[in-house]
Amino acid sequence: MSTLAAARADNFYFPPEWDPKKGSMNKQQGQHPLRERAKKIDQGILVIRQVGLITIMQRILTALNCQEGLSC
Repeated sequence: MSTLAAARADNFYFPPEWDPKKGSMNKQQGQHPLRERAKKIDQGILVIRQVGLITIMQRILTALNCQEGLSC
């Protein structure tokens, strides 16, 4: 892996045009740290990902159905 690829993989890559005096990378690029999930933050809406919770609930329900003799 090249040095650039390794730096990007660790999220420590800063492009040459980045100036720390201008603030964070997000400020310089005009992005919110949560990007798309915060596109309606001015309206008080923040999108939350619940993929892990849904997967856990699906597994629990499947296990309960199997115990009751329903389809697995």
